[in-house]
Amino acid sequence: MQAERAPVRWAQRKDVIFIQVDVADIKNEKVEFNDKKIGFTATGGGQQYTVDIEFYEDVNPEGTKWAVHGKSTNFVIKKKDAAFWPRLTKSKVKHPWLSIDWSRWVDEDDAGSSGFDLGGMSDFGNMGNFPGMGGMGGMGGDEGDGGLDDDENDADE
Repeated sequence: MQAERAPVRWAQRKDVIFIQVDVADIKNEKVEFNDKKIGFTATGGGQQYTVDIEFYEDVNPEGTKWAVHGKSTNFVIKKKDAAFWPRLTKSKVKHPWLSIDWSRWVDEDDAGSSGFDLGGMSDFGNMGNFPGMGGMGGMGGDEGDGGLDDDENDADE
């Protein structure tokens, strides 16, 4: 059985990398890890999977944690130097099996903020109450029907 490349998603913070290997029902997993790369092999659904990643910069193997879950295997890897990386891998090649985990992604510019900034949006509390825009004429309930009269058709019946 030839090993297939496992789909991998990743995200980062200034000091850590998140890697998620998207293979369900993992068995016989083996992780090899050092300060330059990670190697992962496992069986899932009767198929052998592999992941080999040479990191953009060095990481701290002692600070790494990983866990197997039902549908994926997750890694939290400490960077040796706290800095944002332009990519996960040392090579600039676009890997078809590697994608960004947008659910965990934080831009470098947003790294210091704890959440979505609502400053300057206090006027949204009055949404729907637009001052200066009076009611639209002719749109009342039963008061007027804009000149249409259903009773004209009733005369023939």
